[in-house]
Amino acid sequence: MQAPVYPLPRQQQGRPNHNGSPLAAAAGLERLVSPQPVSAVPQSSSSPSPTTPSVSNQGSKRKQDAMSPGNQSIDEAARLAQEEDKRRRNTAASARFRIKKKEREKNMERTVRDVTAKNAALEARINQLEMENRWLKNLITEKNGGAIADGDIAGMFDKYRATTEASQQLKLPNVVPPRAT
Repeated sequence: MQAPVYPLPRQQQGRPNHNGSPLAAAAGLERLVSPQPVSAVPQSSSSPSPTTPSVSNQGSKRKQDAMSPGNQSIDEAARLAQEEDKRRRNTAASARFRIKKKEREKNMERTVRDVTAKNAALEARINQLEMENRWLKNLITEKNGGAIADGDIAGMFDKYRATTEASQQLKLPNVVPPRAT
């Protein structure tokens, strides 16, 4: 009695097996599929030798066919190229971010310097205006309290200037106050 012979699926006909040799008339695969040798294959002995079918080889064959060297190298090369491109773009983006971050820090430091200088100038102006305000208040109270000679007003103004210059020298030691003529 002869075992039935199963035809090969079309996708496996003519393809190389896992060793790389083409399937010649599917003789090797027929031995795996059929429990007894087929009539196309000559028997060396009169008693049939039972062979066990190997299902795991067929599953791994499909995986190997899907990952054939030609497809694998093209797919692998495309994947590697895509990863390399992504890596290069990421590196460039990181470099751009670092440059922008340094520019932001420089701008922030410049802004801090400018604001600090402006703050110092405004504080000096406030002190000057407060001093002038006190001088004018004193001038008005003295004028209302009695008659003041023109020389007394000039003396008060000189006194005001001297105190202003003294306060400026304490706050800004490097600045030379202008001389009154």
